[in-house]
Amino acid sequence: MIISILAAIFVFIGAQRPHYFPFARSIELDQSNVLDVAEYENGMTAIWDKQLLFATHDRELINVFSTDINGVQSEPRAVASDGENVYAIVGEIYNDYNFYINEKLLKYSSSGRYLGELYIQNYDENQCINSNQLKDVVVRDGYAYITQIQDRDVRLIRVSADPVNEDSETENTVMASFTAPETIQAGEYRIDENRIEIYNRFGEVYYYDMSEHELSFHPDIIHTQFHNQSWSASITFSAFTRIMDILYYLGAVILVITVLYAVFRIVSAGYLIRYRTVIAFIVLFLSVVAYYTGMTLKDFDEEHRLRTISAAESVTAGFRYFAMDELGVLGGKEPEDFKTKELRDRTEWIGPYLQEVCRANGKEMGMYAQIYAFDKDGEAYLIADSYNENILGTRYTDLSISAEDSPGSSHRMGYTIEKEVDGVYVFFHAPIYDKDDNIIGFLEMGSEYGKLRYDRIRSVIGAAMQLVSFVVFAVMLLDVIRKYSRELMEYAAIRKSQPREAKYCLSNTYDFLVTGLVYMDGMMMVMAVSSISANSDIDMALLFAIPFTAYRIGSWLGSVITSMLLGRFGERRMGVASAIISAASFAGMVFSIGRGNIYLFAACKFLEGIFLESVLYALAEGIPYEIEDMDRRNKKIAESQSATEAATLIFTMIAGLVASSLGFSWMYGIGVVVCVLLIPFSFVIFEDEEEDEEVKTLQVWKAFARPHALIYIILMVLTISFATSYDEYLFPLISENAGLTEIEMTSIGVFSVTITYFAESIVEIFNKWHPLKAMITALSVCGIAIMLLILNTNIVFATIVLFIVCVMIRVVEVHRISWLIGLTANDGVEGKDVLENYFALEDGFKVLHGPVLGPLFTVSSSVAAGFLGLLCLVSPRVYGMIAEKMKTNNLNEEDN
Repeated sequence: MIISILAAIFVFIGAQRPHYFPFARSIELDQSNVLDVAEYENGMTAIWDKQLLFATHDRELINVFSTDINGVQSEPRAVASDGENVYAIVGEIYNDYNFYINEKLLKYSSSGRYLGELYIQNYDENQCINSNQLKDVVVRDGYAYITQIQDRDVRLIRVSADPVNEDSETENTVMASFTAPETIQAGEYRIDENRIEIYNRFGEVYYYDMSEHELSFHPDIIHTQFHNQSWSASITFSAFTRIMDILYYLGAVILVITVLYAVFRIVSAGYLIRYRTVIAFIVLFLSVVAYYTGMTLKDFDEEHRLRTISAAESVTAGFRYFAMDELGVLGGKEPEDFKTKELRDRTEWIGPYLQEVCRANGKEMGMYAQIYAFDKDGEAYLIADSYNENILGTRYTDLSISAEDSPGSSHRMGYTIEKEVDGVYVFFHAPIYDKDDNIIGFLEMGSEYGKLRYDRIRSVIGAAMQLVSFVVFAVMLLDVIRKYSRELMEYAAIRKSQPREAKYCLSNTYDFLVTGLVYMDGMMMVMAVSSISANSDIDMALLFAIPFTAYRIGSWLGSVITSMLLGRFGERRMGVASAIISAASFAGMVFSIGRGNIYLFAACKFLEGIFLESVLYALAEGIPYEIEDMDRRNKKIAESQSATEAATLIFTMIAGLVASSLGFSWMYGIGVVVCVLLIPFSFVIFEDEEEDEEVKTLQVWKAFARPHALIYIILMVLTISFATSYDEYLFPLISENAGLTEIEMTSIGVFSVTITYFAESIVEIFNKWHPLKAMITALSVCGIAIMLLILNTNIVFATIVLFIVCVMIRVVEVHRISWLIGLTANDGVEGKDVLENYFALEDGFKVLHGPVLGPLFTVSSSVAAGFLGLLCLVSPRVYGMIAEKMKTNNLNEEDN
């Protein structure tokens, strides 16, 4: 186990950055794999593999990371530097289309630390923007000057180089705005000359004088784009980086071997034999999903191919019948020939026409089109580009269509999938003929393919998850209706003859309703928070921490005062009052979502934590403990645990369906209705018994303060509390970053609850062990699983880790309180009193989840996961050694 802990430490230390060594000795950059680069005195920043790469001035790697935020796919398009900081123009992409939602100007330090957003340009879905309009940025004297170009319209925008606060709007000033006589491809602001330089499709330069406000044409000056320059760089790794990379991979290998060894032990011991039917069903289900996914992708690929071919053929047919004369001028010309006024005018229309054709033929595909012509030597060069990014005359080398081909031969390059510097593309080539059926050029038409294919895979898997979750939901709902309707009938039959026994018939129904409300928004609250503050500049992890921490503070405070409240006012009064206040808190959440007020939402969650999770939950869980007959009490406790899992599943599913179809206000409106139902239940079930609980509570907390219990609380209860934060806090944030929908998150929640519901046999395996060993082993499994998440934080692996953590927490829950009761047995406190006050301890530690994990998650999800996994691995092991030493000392004292 010590080796596993050291391995976890190595993985955690390396969690903040990617690792390439020793599998790669260096990262080779050149114009073929770099979209843009900014070189400055302190180092270099490049756009490589759709990520930002930061290196020192000695070309040693600092960091590489994606610009995706909160599940929204993005791609950096341009970078610049003022010598101290780096500025990146980033485009965010619609989930359903290959077009930009917006373009942003983001600021980073030279080491890659994110410093904030400086400017945002939003686009409507119907604008179909698939090429960046923010072309360049220059920073000087505390201001950033952005060059924006849309066809012929050019603007120079000035914004502050310092990020604004959350509540402040970005102030910008339009320093210049003018219209060029032709379509412009790129431009930049020359601040020292006080002029804007813009370039047309031939690379010819226009100067716009900022002082005179005059535009002048300089056709003799040709702009050379980055991708036409001969540029390269070799990014190496420092000695420290190489050592840390080796330790990182070594730690990962050890953790993987540990997991495989544990699986081997479980299989060889025969523990899985009893699950052979379930395992067979899971394997069959996964096989069906894999087969269906493969068939769907095959159909998608074929559909994509046919649509691309059809679009290309329709364009070439249109050229042949309606633009034969205009395109006839392409044959046998050199790029320089098109600079004449006649040819310039006759080909000016092609670029805008291609843009409209792409929008008409494949809006959601984000199609592009380019036309190439053959020169006198048969070489192909670019004439028109729907992206309007490449200069006329750019050569095309990888040809299968030749100017010498006859019309009857095969003129089409096959449907090709190719990885480019800014994504994976598919394209199709079709020849263009003149009046004499000579091939004078060809059309290339295609689209960015990787994102669309990934979206299709995700939709198929999501549909399969939804199907299974609906089946599980339906089965469990029918079981709940049958079971609790029978309890209601039993209550009606004996409520007059045996009133005290009758209320026990309602205990599971009451527990079901209360527990369902407590866990209803466990997976969904992060999305509700996202919908409340969609326009906030605060990082989502910190924003989510506000209501989450308020809820946990309320839950802790409620746990502390619950015993006193029940003793002072009685169970009936507190049950009715808590149900009323909880209904008011849910109504307040509905109102806060409508007003978009995150702080009012947090205040309502605070009240919910006090009166729902603490008071009502304690009342619901405490009913079985009033039964004197031990066999019946244990049966009721087991039924209560079953009710908890069933309620969590059913309420989670209902909440997800309502939120996805009607909105989050309706979801929390369900809470109002259920809380109103709890009012008569509380009045019927409970009695007005008042007891002095202050003395008991004081005795319990004195027992908690003794060393043997205090060490357990600090090392074990703290760890158990943080282990639960994976499914309550960390996983929802990972899911939000992955862009999961409400239904997808609901399906995952249903699966996790179902697995926990049927994990009783696994719990029985651990119950055969010593309680402390069972808890330490279960938490160690949680720690290793979470540490492995650092290797790959994709949502699939995060979901698997969620299932593992949920099962292991179920194991820990069996022993956590009973072990503390044993530690306080000699202090004259009863087990029930320890149970009531234990939740105050655990909820108190849960208050720390948001303040601790929130800032860590803003650094990286891997850092937050690494902290959590390391805590689960180290802290229980340390307590185990201390407990063993304390036990030895006690035995020695008894012998003496």
